[in-house]
Amino acid sequence: MKSEKDQMEKFTNEHQNSQAKTIGTKNNLLLEEEKELQPAQINQEKTVNKLDLDSQKKSNLDTRLTNILQYLLDKQIHFVILALAFVYLTFSWFSTQSKFAQLQADNVEPSIVSLNKGSSAISFNRDSAKSRPTIKSNTGEKILEFNDLDNLITVNGVTTKLWDTDHNYKTDAANSRLYHEMNSGKWTLFQEVTLGPDPNRVQIEYYYRNDDTVSDVTLRLSHNQTYFTAPQLSQAGFKAQVSSGAYTSLEDQAANPRYSVEMKVNSGAFGNLPLVTKVEEGSNDKGGLTGILTTYNVRNIHVNQRTLVASEEITWQDSPLLKK
Repeated sequence: MKSEKDQMEKFTNEHQNSQAKTIGTKNNLLLEEEKELQPAQINQEKTVNKLDLDSQKKSNLDTRLTNILQYLLDKQIHFVILALAFVYLTFSWFSTQSKFAQLQADNVEPSIVSLNKGSSAISFNRDSAKSRPTIKSNTGEKILEFNDLDNLITVNGVTTKLWDTDHNYKTDAANSRLYHEMNSGKWTLFQEVTLGPDPNRVQIEYYYRNDDTVSDVTLRLSHNQTYFTAPQLSQAGFKAQVSSGAYTSLEDQAANPRYSVEMKVNSGAFGNLPLVTKVEEGSNDKGGLTGILTTYNVRNIHVNQRTLVASEEITWQDSPLLKK
């Protein structure tokens, strides 16, 4: 019995020792894990502390900004409104100026408008009574010039220079045509200038309209050049020799003609409308003819009726006297 008891005690002791060793091993493992986890926990705690600090700084900044805004709203609101209004007005002014400058740039029009077709060309000066229009060759040499200071219209006995009216014009490049409108406030005169269809040909027509009263209209047109030489005038128009711009004196131009110019009154365009025309010499300079006048008189033009009052065809060719 004693032997069995000793064996039991021995077994119990061995078992307890085994358990103790197992527990010791587990404790050692836990200690090792704690050592490994401790730096990570420390880093995590540092990160949390840093986030808390950043959050606190941001909160403090927000609080200061809120306090500043609250102060401005409570104590300085009138200055804030004035400052905002000033900023808005300044922005609006610069924006308006920019748009206005762009609009001006987009809508700027040249002072001289040109149209070309084949060997014919015209130029029209928007800002001057001269060159309204000037008929030119394809090399730019002047054939004839219309001057609105010399061109006159008489309506029911009242005479007006065409330059003394309100002007508006537009071009139709596709059809080689220029439209020029002159308004006195009581009546309107329309000028239409068409290039071609034949080479070296320009047609000029004037139409009259009055929405208030029946009208008797007399239109006088002046055809200008530096000099006309060897002029031939008739009621149907005129012929003359003109020189190039290389010569300025009457003698040189007469000795060096460049083009033979002809103006015909398109009497057939008036149909049955009663028309009286007159062609005569106009201005002179140093004994040379510088202007030829044509006068058209159309009577009893009805109210609200657009009526043709002048129609001319200008053509030119190389002068037979041109020195080759």
